Amino acid sequence: MRELIGYVVRNEVGAFRTRQEARRLDRVLSASQIAEGEATGRIAAEGRGIVQEVAEEAAIAAALVAFQDGMYLVVIDGVEHRDLDAQVFLTDGSRMTFIRLVFLAGA
Repeated sequence: MRELIGYVVRNEVGAFRTRQEARRLDRVLSASQIAEGEATGRIAAEGRGIVQEVAEEAAIAAALVAFQDGMYLVVIDGVEHRDLDAQVFLTDGSRMTFIRLVFLAGA
């Protein structure tokens, strides 16, 4: 489970970096994108100069601590997994779901 969570976090950090890099560039908008922006009240073709650094190993450590603290559940093929050191086996058709738990005040 520990390695699986690490793998997922690495992939998510990589995807975040890719999206962030794509937003840095100025874009040419099509007529439909402009019309869509008008409907939502924001037309933005400019790039974003803000770059957020993500420490991959720190993100993995935070995800592991959050898992141990019960902040989220991992469900694989309909089976909930709570042990960080448990072995889990995935197949090509496996479905993995992360469920973030939100604690209610007064509960």
